[in-house]
Amino acid sequence: MKPSLAPPSRDEQLDVAAFVVLTHGAIENFIEGLTIWMADRVAKNWLNRHRVTRSTAALLFRAKCKIDEDTNLKTTFDVIRTALDEAKADRTTAVHKNNGIELKHMRQLLAPLGVDIPTDPLLAASLDTLVLIRHQWAHQNRFGAQTPRNAVDVKKTADDCLALSQQLSSHIGSFRLYKSESVGSSLRSLMIRKRLTTQLLATTPSNTYGDPTVIGIHHAMGANHQT
Repeated sequence: MKPSLAPPSRDEQLDVAAFVVLTHGAIENFIEGLTIWMADRVAKNWLNRHRVTRSTAALLFRAKCKIDEDTNLKTTFDVIRTALDEAKADRTTAVHKNNGIELKHMRQLLAPLGVDIPTDPLLAASLDTLVLIRHQWAHQNRFGAQTPRNAVDVKKTADDCLALSQQLSSHIGSFRLYKSESVGSSLRSLMIRKRLTTQLLATTPSNTYGDPTVIGIHHAMGANHQT
């Protein structure tokens, strides 16, 4: 798609809206999936291998398990296992309550697992832009975002968000929680979603609207409310 100085057409705005919603959803699913996977991996590493990692220490530091006289009658292994199981349940609850992909949402989900969230200002700004556009389409104005973006600009914004997700995945990879393919497969799943949504930018509106998924999102974003 060639850059244009003209304002984006209504069709392009709706394509961009669908692309933003799908990208936002893919990143949110990726972050939440990583949270649940990490908590489960930490608990299993202790249960099956008596292995302690950075994430184990972070979870135990924040554990809310009850300590009483009976605790001293248990083995150290069982005390830690119980604490990790409760921490794992707490992370699952946090995922179910999560509703966003801003840096604050990432910290709420992943900081208790010992994860430092990437702070690159350029990537963070692109993430904020993606969140803003999605919020405007989904919650503020069914007829469109207050500041329409063209497809080329939004594609760059999405690429930056994917780069931030890559940094997050690489950081978690250094924790040595897993066999080499685990986090890699999660990231590949995100990349597949990204390739699917990128098809919106590689085809004409008349072709993209033939896809049932795109039709549903297109209509939800206001295709039936044109002015």
